[in-house]
Amino acid sequence: MEKDGVSVISVLVVDDEPEILEATCFSMKMTGYEVHGAANGVEAVQRIQQHGPKVILMDYKLPDMTGLGLIQTAKAESPDSICIVISGLVAGVDEVEGACRRAGASAFLHKPLQISEVKKAIEEALNGRKKD
Repeated sequence: MEKDGVSVISVLVVDDEPEILEATCFSMKMTGYEVHGAANGVEAVQRIQQHGPKVILMDYKLPDMTGLGLIQTAKAESPDSICIVISGLVAGVDEVEGACRRAGASAFLHKPLQISEVKKAIEEALNGRKKD
């Protein structure tokens, strides 16, 4: 999508907690991204198919699938998408982060989420892609 001749990055935010989903979508829009939201994995897959977002910011723990499953599905549907996982996990977080990164996640962020961290992770992933 373009806005005033400038390419706008499309972001899909996936979180089953309505307050977090709403706040994150709002913050990402205010930062200048085109934003779509999904409350679960099935909705996320539909949005990926409909909008082909450049970035997918996903909660690891969803009611119908894990972030790992969503990364795998997202990469099958949209191989160039940037997947960023957010999680409130404490126990086993290193193993989960490693599995997500091996599946194709560009970043793994911890809750409470800071939009500045998300923006930095997106920029780093985009800059890494430009170098390839």
